[in-house]
Amino acid sequence: MVVVQNQNSRKYNLNFNYFKKWSPKRAYILGYIFAEGNINISKNRGHRGVLQIESKDKDILYFINKELGKNIYPTYRKRIREGRKNPVQESFYITICSKEIINDLTKIGVPPGKKSGKIKFPSLPKKYTKHFIKGYFDGDGSIFTLNQKRKYKNKIYSYFYKYLTFKSKSLKFLKELNKKLNFLGKIYPDCNEAYLLRFYLGKAEENSKRLI
Repeated sequence: MVVVQNQNSRKYNLNFNYFKKWSPKRAYILGYIFAEGNINISKNRGHRGVLQIESKDKDILYFINKELGKNIYPTYRKRIREGRKNPVQESFYITICSKEIINDLTKIGVPPGKKSGKIKFPSLPKKYTKHFIKGYFDGDGSIFTLNQKRKYKNKIYSYFYKYLTFKSKSLKFLKELNKKLNFLGKIYPDCNEAYLLRFYLGKAEENSKRLI
């Protein structure tokens, strides 16, 4: 069961040329789309593409809407999936129905349909690379602390290691991302046919400061 609440009724002026020129904000949004966005082909719209970005972070989605000229709030969605440990899943989403924007995103490297295993690192000006990576991290990245215990001279010591990770089903994308970050990370297989690019922050401190 899916519950959708949309309180938006305002008109807006969409910036159809938004992705034609690079800027830090646009590179960030592109990174977030690579992580959380999908271009769906709608049969009801004559097989035209519709961009949908779904996330639990309402503020980032609202920021993207404002940047694109849609000064409206994201739509709330609640999914109830019986039989699961956590059956209730809450999120927000925004949709962009612009042929011009869809075409520009496709040219940059966002594939239509289920993109997760198809994406590769886009070609963009070097000075905007860190903004793209920050956007992707905010969508499919995380920071976690690992506690490892070691025994030394009959005493047990706890060591805490902090890691920064990027997740993707595209192994090629993570390899290219690791190359951009001077090969400081390691890639590990994850569940659901996905992979993790993991950085130990003690060794990648300068890179982590640039990203977060």
